[in-house]
Amino acid sequence: MPPNHQAPASDDENPDIVVAAIREFLALDIGLTTEQAAAIERRLKERYGDQRLRVKKKLHYSDARANGVALSETLRTQVYQAGLTAKTDKEITSQFGISRATLYRWMKSPPAK
Repeated sequence: MPPNHQAPASDDENPDIVVAAIREFLALDIGLTTEQAAAIERRLKERYGDQRLRVKKKLHYSDARANGVALSETLRTQVYQAGLTAKTDKEITSQFGISRATLYRWMKSPPAK
């Protein structure tokens, strides 16, 4: 094998994100049937099969955004208060579904009282 050529990765190193996501949905027990799961898998693989896709870290459906509302002042206050604790940036951003840039921006100026 040439020195710059890597052996193909195993399935464990490159998991099928569609299958992983569907397993998570089924584990949530939200009423998704196996027939619906199979239909979702077929549709996604027809549309995106063999493409290299990226999974962004930023949450798209965080609690505030899932309800179709802007990030509230209440959330901003909660984030600011959490930022004053010993929690790490990663813990805070994960807990509230915000980016690190948003955390830093909000920590620069305290929320209005």
